[in-house]
Amino acid sequence: MVNRRDVLLGVISAGVVASGCSNRRSGTPDDETRSDQSKPRETYHGASTGESVDLVVGGEAQFEPTVADEAVPSATRNEFIHYAEVSTDIDFTQEAAYSLRFEIGSFESVRKAVREEAFELCLSNQDLVVRGGGPRGVLYGTYELLERAFGIRWLAPGPDGTVIPDEPSLTVLVNDGIHAPDFAARVAGAFHSEEYLLWAIRNRLQPTYWPAVSDAAFTHTSTEPVGETRGGYVASTNIHSFYDLLPPSKYREKHPEWYSENQLDLRNAAVRDALVERCRRFFNTNPNVDHVAVTPEDGYGWPPRFASDSQIRAQRDAGQPARLKHHRNISEPFFRAISAIANRLKKTHPDKRLYTSAYLNYVWPPVTLQGVPDNVTVAVAHYNPADYAHPIGSTATEASERFETVLQRWTERAEAPWLYAYTVKYALDCLPFPIANRLATDIETIFQLGYDGFYSQGGEGRWGQYGPHFYVMARKLWNVDISADEVLDQYFDGMFGRGSPPVRSAYDRLWNALQNADHAVDRHPLTELRPVFTDGLIESVVSSLDTAVSATTTPRTRRNVRAMRLGAAYTKHYFAFRQAIVDHEEGDRTSLRRVVDAYNDIAELVDLGEEWDLDALPVH
Repeated sequence: MVNRRDVLLGVISAGVVASGCSNRRSGTPDDETRSDQSKPRETYHGASTGESVDLVVGGEAQFEPTVADEAVPSATRNEFIHYAEVSTDIDFTQEAAYSLRFEIGSFESVRKAVREEAFELCLSNQDLVVRGGGPRGVLYGTYELLERAFGIRWLAPGPDGTVIPDEPSLTVLVNDGIHAPDFAARVAGAFHSEEYLLWAIRNRLQPTYWPAVSDAAFTHTSTEPVGETRGGYVASTNIHSFYDLLPPSKYREKHPEWYSENQLDLRNAAVRDALVERCRRFFNTNPNVDHVAVTPEDGYGWPPRFASDSQIRAQRDAGQPARLKHHRNISEPFFRAISAIANRLKKTHPDKRLYTSAYLNYVWPPVTLQGVPDNVTVAVAHYNPADYAHPIGSTATEASERFETVLQRWTERAEAPWLYAYTVKYALDCLPFPIANRLATDIETIFQLGYDGFYSQGGEGRWGQYGPHFYVMARKLWNVDISADEVLDQYFDGMFGRGSPPVRSAYDRLWNALQNADHAVDRHPLTELRPVFTDGLIESVVSSLDTAVSATTTPRTRRNVRAMRLGAAYTKHYFAFRQAIVDHEEGDRTSLRRVVDAYNDIAELVDLGEEWDLDALPVH
């Protein structure tokens, strides 16, 4: 079993006061300069020593939960009481000898970017105190308390992913110093439902606000704005937001010159004026959100000659590509326009930030622009070039090496950029994506480069496929030094119980096959993944997962194994389906029967409730 305390405490930081509540720690100044960004940041993960406190003695709670500050999120006390009572059947609302206080304090020694999320667990006049640097810090400290004393883990969204041990220790280590995240931005993208947002928050990720920005009121799109009761939102990140900010349905008829084929024409001063006005209105309406996204629509479709010949030459002279996938490199004009918008926004909203992306044919940094303004967050998309089989910087493929160069060059042009990571790659059509170890290495790489944010392209569902790397991602972003293998052990043991060994073996075989691929894996399942996930490998994986199903002893763990098995079993049918389509397109008319059979196999596997009838298809 994993040593829970080792996983919780992680790397030992010297110099932490390890007795009593303290907000003092030697540290770096509040404001780092851009030149400092290339150096690893100081980390805060507590000390190796502390003091153990029993929460329960003789079957009675020793501490009564109290909220000492109105700014503490309302969910804090409620979450503690709920899980403590579910875990123990002990009433934690009764009057007790001492208090469990949830309060906000000051952590001036912690760098400003993460100060509000820092927390400590300590004793003060025999009361147990969960002190956070801000609302989210108190909440994170509460989840840490539940993990330490009750062994509770939120491995996946919903009840099947929640682990509540039958015999918790009910003892918590306190006075072990300050804890704070290694990355200021740890954004779980495309999580909208309450179940997924709660999973993210409980694992110290940050919820994002997805407003309907085309609506003048900027109303929230989520049915349950979970973040509002749990410390607020970190960003508004509609990933492709041009048409949300200036919807063609509203403006194109009157201003056709604002639009190109698929984008806004940023050369037009009126377009820039309108974007500035929309961003200002957004922040006035949503003061609790840190960022607003000004990001192009997906794809290309820019105005002809958007990048001038001289700008293209500047890219080429700097050793950067003039064209990417047959499209002109537009980094120079794009980031100049973004910078102009950000500079104007800063005059009225100096404490807010503009989020934008480096993507497609603007993934490389500009070279004639010395740097984007310090109120711009640039999220560099792991795309074009991309290889999702090997760690960033790996010498296994040119794409991995080339993308590391992209990341390095952005540190010279932007302050504390983010990585936009494809934790779900839709183009790979739900095939196995065993990237937990690779993702852990990538997080270590960007930390060393000075990146301070991570945005995960996510999506709800398919947790059996993606759960391991989402959990590792969350833990590594808080503590970059934590061992990915230890976190995976915790995940597999908690999710699959006695079925864990064969599930872990199956997962590792898939990962070993992927990392040993002699080519990049980007977006072409049939040509890039089929040589990796051979029929023999998939059959052995399914067999291991069948063994795991038989080994499980609870309905919860059995359901979790079957969710993992579903993705593996789907793989063989998917490849048969896609290959039969290719054969049909190449003139093999007999292959249509194989198309229908493979589709029906998939439909039965995932319970679509429908089948194809060969005789009813319009083409034979």
